[in-house]
Amino acid sequence: MVWQKNILTLIFFYIFHINIVWAENSQPKILIEYFTSTICFECFHAIKNIDLVTNDDTFILQWHITAFDKAEHKDKLAIIDADKRHIAYKNNIDINKNIHAPLAVINGTDAILATKKQSFLDLVTYYQDNDAFIDGIFFNMDKKGKNSLLDIYLDGRDMIGGDFDIFLISYDAEITSDIRLGPNTGKQFITKNLARDIQKITSWDGNLKQLIINTDIFEGKSGLLMILQESNHGSILAVNNFTFDNESAKN
Repeated sequence: MVWQKNILTLIFFYIFHINIVWAENSQPKILIEYFTSTICFECFHAIKNIDLVTNDDTFILQWHITAFDKAEHKDKLAIIDADKRHIAYKNNIDINKNIHAPLAVINGTDAILATKKQSFLDLVTYYQDNDAFIDGIFFNMDKKGKNSLLDIYLDGRDMIGGDFDIFLISYDAEITSDIRLGPNTGKQFITKNLARDIQKITSWDGNLKQLIINTDIFEGKSGLLMILQESNHGSILAVNNFTFDNESAKN
């Protein structure tokens, strides 16, 4: 489904726990969800290509999956939510179902192996040159609250009657893992923007709606992504990134 620009206004008002301090609020043009594993040999080398496209307009969210896990060594960063999202994309996007990682999914629409350097760079460049997300999104954060409630107002206007999901994804800015078993033994595997938790906060039809969410689960994380996505893991229409004032974690 293709939506024209300037047809959506989302108004978000936030009241956060006083201990959570925002350092930055940004709206990237591209979201690359990178599915990887510390046990995947090619993933260790493909991260160099991922680093080439990382900039202010392109946010890389890394998901660690269990597809490469063995009884004797498992990826400690892998989560079930990553597996579910990985499988959903593979079912929706025309890719080889036997391909697990290193898989880059761009804006929920296209998927490509990150090892295919030039094809990967060309696809990212295409999205960078063509505005993929909907303009006119407005976020307003109120820091005056002393409770841990997230108060959200949504107004879809011309998108009324649509079928959308809104997700909140918490992440850690950087995790360093010392690999002791498997094909990457002896190496340090550095994961940036590691997805830790995803919450589908609502389904939405574009009508004016208010949501109130407890934000305690985000304490200690580096940041939070808010994603507007067509239902059933379709195209991503809007992303907002909030970074917390926390130090990077080390595993």
